[in-house]
Amino acid sequence: MGSSPRGLAADPGLRRLYVTDANDGTLRIVNADTGQVIAAVPMGAGAGFPAVNPNNRLVYVPMADGSVIVINDFTGQVLSSLPVGGTPVAAVVNPRTNLVYVANGTGTIPVINSNTNAIFAQVPLPDGLTSRAAAADPCGNDIYVLCDDGSVAVVNGTTNSVEKVFRPEDGASAIALDPGLGLLYLASGSQVLVYSLCMRKQVGTLPMDGPPPAVQPRRIAVNGVTHLVYVTDASGTVYVVDGGANVQVNAVTGDAQPYDAVALNCEAPCPSCGSSCGGVTGSVGASVLSGGVNVIRSLPACAFVANQDGTVSVLSPRTHTLEATLRVGSAPFGVAADPALGLVYVTDGTQSALYALDAFTRAVVARIPLPGYFRFSAVPHFPAVNTSNHLVYVPDFDSNRLAVIDGTAVRNGGADVFDTVAVGNMPTAVSVNPRSNRAYVANMGSGTVSVINGNTGGILAEVPVGGAGSGTLMDVAVSPLANLVYAADFGSGIAVIDGKNNTVVGRLEGGACALALDEAQGLLYVVDETRGALAMYDTSTGSRIARIPLGDSYTRLARAAVDACNHLVYITDEGRRATYVIDGVTQSLLCEVASADDSAAPIGVATLAGGA
Repeated sequence: MGSSPRGLAADPGLRRLYVTDANDGTLRIVNADTGQVIAAVPMGAGAGFPAVNPNNRLVYVPMADGSVIVINDFTGQVLSSLPVGGTPVAAVVNPRTNLVYVANGTGTIPVINSNTNAIFAQVPLPDGLTSRAAAADPCGNDIYVLCDDGSVAVVNGTTNSVEKVFRPEDGASAIALDPGLGLLYLASGSQVLVYSLCMRKQVGTLPMDGPPPAVQPRRIAVNGVTHLVYVTDASGTVYVVDGGANVQVNAVTGDAQPYDAVALNCEAPCPSCGSSCGGVTGSVGASVLSGGVNVIRSLPACAFVANQDGTVSVLSPRTHTLEATLRVGSAPFGVAADPALGLVYVTDGTQSALYALDAFTRAVVARIPLPGYFRFSAVPHFPAVNTSNHLVYVPDFDSNRLAVIDGTAVRNGGADVFDTVAVGNMPTAVSVNPRSNRAYVANMGSGTVSVINGNTGGILAEVPVGGAGSGTLMDVAVSPLANLVYAADFGSGIAVIDGKNNTVVGRLEGGACALALDEAQGLLYVVDETRGALAMYDTSTGSRIARIPLGDSYTRLARAAVDACNHLVYITDEGRRATYVIDGVTQSLLCEVASADDSAAPIGVATLAGGA
């Protein structure tokens, strides 16, 4: 891997790493799955920290001679060398705008138009500030520029002007950002500080407990799917921290000293916060070591399907075949997944329980009894996970309550319901916005959506969406980026709720029994049981752009889930005992996966790389 690897970038779609070498001036293109060097591109001395634009597969390598070299991601061919001035050290891409921002050690930030590969703008920094690194927030269209004096300049991506400058008490030496959770990470002294983008203030520090000597953070990387944070340390340790729960999950040590880090994260949960992942791996973290690259693997992005015969099917995202059949309870119904904790949750209505599966071993690690009320046993329907705090929300259809379980406690061996929330009549489904920390409950009987504060568990609003008393409100899905909520009603169509003021601001035509959202594609998937079809809506325009017929006269469509890494849609068909796999990019039916047994009627489905 060369004698002195320095900078690291990744293209999850091509499963490639790009490693610059401080000594021999070479950019090595590496297969992320095998570790094999595909190509070595001579760059010359002074190659810095590269960046990849996932939209057009271009790699931008800052060079100490005052230029940025543009490389074709597919072929490794050098396309051009752009003079930007100064001493470029790092580059960052905003895939939402296709603009590249270069930290070049001067008082201005060159901005490259990635469509034309020409200088688009020069952003002046306040007097005395010079740039050393940057991080992009595609959701807010802001660029956070780390300056040599340890301060951070916030650049408005629309106006290309500095809006604010702030500096931690001990200054900052490294920077990374999680757009999905709206968190900014700054290495400062022996700590990594956590800032809220919406509140624009520090809200905590990352826990990092490892071998002596004291922690000396070098670089930070974030996985936008699992919200895992990777911190390289001068002592030879890579700390892995769950950014949602702010809990350390690992400390990987080695003989060499790690420097840069990168995560092969997928686009979920934000449409512009990463690049599409065509592989089968849900997430991979990597760190540069002296003489090599250390790869820290995570879990595969399989789909889990609940069958009414007491089994859960595991479907492979690569082969689209039945990979395993797991025995879980007596009548599995709803499914939800927490990729960061590696847990899959399955409700069982006949046992009034929630099961937790280990996504790695696929073994049941907990059975959590759900409380009944009055003379009724709990009838849990379709659960959801809040990835910002790992709380699991389980709607009880009969008691009109929502059970709340702490997923972190489940992973640590605990298993209990620690809170219940009274919601509307006959709650059937839940969806969560981890960015705003709000949970939304579809109440079938009352025709309302209950809005829950994820911090306090209190009800913020009851939003009427139509169909009160008709039992036609079936599902709910959330767009964290747009802060919109979609509520599927059989009778009155799909209500669009503004997450800011909790009011209905629009309606999409067509009945629906289930919804799924791929924010990376900007697509809302609407399952129409009565017509036996899947409709696709453009979330930016609200217009229907495609319709795919499914099944036959025996078809009884149930639920849907999105694999936002591979842009696949899974739809269960209770009638035909099958699960359909849809390619969201080509908008076509890939295959129909039959259940292992004719008694295995599939209902709920979730993936480990899920959309909303």
